[in-house]
Amino acid sequence: MPDARGGERLLVRVAAHGGTARERELVVSSGARALARQTIELAAEAGATLVLPLPAEARPERLRIALSGPDPLAEDDAVELIRPDAREITATVALTGPARAPVLRALGAATGVRVAQENDANLLFVDHLTDVALQHAGAWEVAIAGAGGPPALGPFLAARGDALLAGLDFTGAVWVGGDANATAPGQALLVAGDQVLLRDLPRPRGQRAVALALDAGAGTLTAHPAWPALIDNLVRARRAALPGPERRNVGAGEQVAVTLPLGERQLVVTAPGQEGPVEIAADADGRVLLPGFERAGEATLALGTAAAPRPWERLTVAVMDADLGDLRDAAALAREPVARDDARVARRRDPVTQLLYLVVACAAALGAWWFARREAGGASVGAEEAAWG
Repeated sequence: MPDARGGERLLVRVAAHGGTARERELVVSSGARALARQTIELAAEAGATLVLPLPAEARPERLRIALSGPDPLAEDDAVELIRPDAREITATVALTGPARAPVLRALGAATGVRVAQENDANLLFVDHLTDVALQHAGAWEVAIAGAGGPPALGPFLAARGDALLAGLDFTGAVWVGGDANATAPGQALLVAGDQVLLRDLPRPRGQRAVALALDAGAGTLTAHPAWPALIDNLVRARRAALPGPERRNVGAGEQVAVTLPLGERQLVVTAPGQEGPVEIAADADGRVLLPGFERAGEATLALGTAAAPRPWERLTVAVMDADLGDLRDAAALAREPVARDDARVARRRDPVTQLLYLVVACAAALGAWWFARREAGGASVGAEEAAWG
């Protein structure tokens, strides 16, 4: 999160799921430099939320957030995080009709988008579809213009599975300007009766063209709650199509989608604890869905082939499970080998050796960090990526 001093603030949540009340010191560091520290009181089954200012000049690419002090399970007392990509898109509103004002209002409420008058914007709002998007790799074009159709009151039928319409309900909206031309090119995404309201036109990989048959000066759609949600879905879908992983900090077993740069067809993945890289082919849209990593640590993503990989991205992987870190029912806390049947057997609680993390959340001005949680008495870990702010 931005700070009034021009630096960043770190939002940290620490949760305790066992043990007795105790004082611990939370230390935030980058490399050998401590950026912030604060003493907190951890009570059983309770948590603490902290907002820590970081030095104004600090823009760390990696953070280590740790609890100092005695703990029978020190493995989950610290977490290392990679600064995520801000993944901000640029939108240009070249509309000249009544749709311009409601589009600008909706973009102002959306997250992860900057409105600017740039020809090479990621998202272009225009009166009519042109070849502008074809001149810029990765451009999406959204045309908003009425097609002369009568008012549509529903029912509104949406194509299943398209991210542009996820979670939208147009019930109660009066939509004016639909297109009754059944022979028009493209795929219908939203229809009402015999009118096509939203159409997706074919474009090369990395580009998209959407025609919104709407007379924004008539009807009630732009005053309906579904309107800003539709624009926000456009922004989210465009941002998800940016090259790179959707998250750089993930939990073990958690799926993560990766979009490859234009022209790339294969991802080379080296997982934590894995001896060699694995090649994964992308789908027709240049996306790879990683099924989840089994171990904590750092995963590397490269382009090309396993024989000649080109380094590209990194992910941090955390094993997070409250039950694994909860030692309240442990018969003993010792870890040294014990004698049994004339053999020395190491005490180990599988998979405690994989646990690394404390529960931590940090939001930075240039991108989201992480929300995680950690419990006193050597308990568990959980995390979710925060929205950047």
